[in-house]
Amino acid sequence: MSHGPRSTTLDSPVATSMISSVKLPPCARCTAAIDIPSGGGVDGFLASLNKLLAIAVPNYLQEGGTYVIPGHGRISDEADVVEYRDMVTIVRARIAALAAKGSPLAQVKAARPTLDYDARYGDGGNGWTPDKFIEAIYQNVSKRK
Repeated sequence: MSHGPRSTTLDSPVATSMISSVKLPPCARCTAAIDIPSGGGVDGFLASLNKLLAIAVPNYLQEGGTYVIPGHGRISDEADVVEYRDMVTIVRARIAALAAKGSPLAQVKAARPTLDYDARYGDGGNGWTPDKFIEAIYQNVSKRK
């Protein structure tokens, strides 16, 4: 299943025939990492998460449905991926609004557009800090001007 440009060029999701679990590459590790130099981008990253959600099967009250097994990070379920996708969408919108006003990267970082998500999705031990996440998204959205 092709997902186009996203976090890295090596992302290839694998689903079992019963869709009870989905093994993912690092693209949905529920820590923020977008590999811009390798062709990744925030829009492709979100498209990949949306494709994952399209095949995930929720179960009653979300527990026991499709398990998402990321390349790095903890095992998640559909609800975790929805929360993560929503976080990326919200942070992208915040950064895009600041970039559209002409704010330089330093000013965008100072606005702390990830603040309410830093405790959960900040540095997950993989070196991706909120600042790096902001830089990657800013690089993407500032190209659209």
